[in-house]
Amino acid sequence: MAASAKRKQEEKHLKMLREMTSLSPNRKCFDCDQRGPTYANMTVGSFVCTSCSGILRGLNPPHRVKSISMTTFTQQEIEFLQKHGNEVCKQIWLGLYDDRTSSVPDFREPQKVKECLQEKYEKKRWYVPPEQAKVVASAHASISGSSNSSTNSTPEVRPLKSLLGESAPTLHLTKNTPQNQSPVVSRGQPHQQQFHEKKFDLLSDLGGDIFAAPANVNTAASSGFANFAQFNSHTSCIKVNRWSDMKWKMRRKLF
Repeated sequence: MAASAKRKQEEKHLKMLREMTSLSPNRKCFDCDQRGPTYANMTVGSFVCTSCSGILRGLNPPHRVKSISMTTFTQQEIEFLQKHGNEVCKQIWLGLYDDRTSSVPDFREPQKVKECLQEKYEKKRWYVPPEQAKVVASAHASISGSSNSSTNSTPEVRPLKSLLGESAPTLHLTKNTPQNQSPVVSRGQPHQQQFHEKKFDLLSDLGGDIFAAPANVNTAASSGFANFAQFNSHTSCIKVNRWSDMKWKMRRKLF
């Protein structure tokens, strides 16, 4: 009975370990990003690959690592791994790590991996105490989020033709245009340019100074304006002439 219960307990722990390694942060080695970790680092609570497990054993002090499939785990060890994992270890051991200035070493270069692990665990170069790890991680997340939002909010610069089509006007800036004056928009019509260049004289267009004294009749007639003062006399002369013609025609019929 005791042997079967122990076997069931081991199978249960193995199932829990597989569930933990299936999580996204635990799918890669915590120390070199190699896929498929096969060992558990019981010193810090991370999941690592076979190559890094050998390097971790040679550190000062050495880390205690256990094979996930070849050894058994106690209930306390399972609970320890559940509380940690690669995500929590990253907040603690890589809390001050800057991706812009440092990079994870390639797992195919063991010497560089060893030097990185010495910096990480022996010198504690990027270490943050566990009680401060979450605060530092949230601060880093807010800073990176604000920088990404400011970058993404940059307006897209598009050419004028892409917005207005082929009928978009062209801009021409003359040599004499002041710096604080906007360029003139030209659509290929020269008469519009002449219209802008023409200088208007309001007083000359109205026929002189509107506040000056009125001109006499002769002056107005010579300047091209109609003389309405002689309109009635001219009309009366036309009527008299027509009456005389009618009288002359009637006299010819009678005689």
